[in-house]
Amino acid sequence: MAVEQFDGKIEVRDTSGTDVRITLNGDSGNITAGHTGADGDLVLRSRDADPANRIHLDADKALISAGGRGQDGHLTLKSGGDNPRDRMRLDAGKGNIWVGGNDADGDIVIFPKDATHREDVAEATMHLDGDTGNINLQGGLVPKGRPARDELLGGYSVDEGASSHFQGSQRYGVIEFTHTHDPARGDREKLMRVLIFNPLLHDNSIVFVTPHTGTPCSHSVGELDGPLSHTPGRGHYIALHMTPTVEPGTRVRMVYWIMN
Repeated sequence: MAVEQFDGKIEVRDTSGTDVRITLNGDSGNITAGHTGADGDLVLRSRDADPANRIHLDADKALISAGGRGQDGHLTLKSGGDNPRDRMRLDAGKGNIWVGGNDADGDIVIFPKDATHREDVAEATMHLDGDTGNINLQGGLVPKGRPARDELLGGYSVDEGASSHFQGSQRYGVIEFTHTHDPARGDREKLMRVLIFNPLLHDNSIVFVTPHTGTPCSHSVGELDGPLSHTPGRGHYIALHMTPTVEPGTRVRMVYWIMN
């Protein structure tokens, strides 16, 4: 190994004295490790009698490793300014990801491959908003499979200007149709509500609804005392209230879960 010193620079070469493997540059403040035939690593060890590798930067694998041998790995990112605050933390011991806090709400934003505006959440397909507690999903939330022992249901009714039959199940269902206008209904051509009757519903049911086609809505659980012309009869239902009302020709697709 050959060590050469220049003004503001120290170079460490291989045993043949040919290739520079480590460079300490005082002008730029840089430390460079590695060269042809040898990848550069930086290993930081504990102070134990039998030192353990605690932080390892591996240039060959482009790997940053922290922790091990009795010590959990942590990564903490702080804010700038005169009073730095912890804003992001990865905790390997507990398997936790901490985002936000200390005067900043934490968001997790996921973009599709063709997105370009990384500072604008409008193009995001998934957005977990720490300030509001909302989960915003551009494509809607889709269950992996039907729950065990579930029963298929049909004949859900659509109120205020359209009627259709849907296929769903007791625990979750998909509402999908194109709103059409019945001329006999006169001026009532805009879709305002969708009623979904379900035998699992009751006054205290907890229901989650997610739109899939950009048709926002609010929802509530109600009870019908008697049959109407477009309903199957008595029973509890999920009422989807369109915001705004839907024009004829609009495709509507939503998924609901009943979490009783």
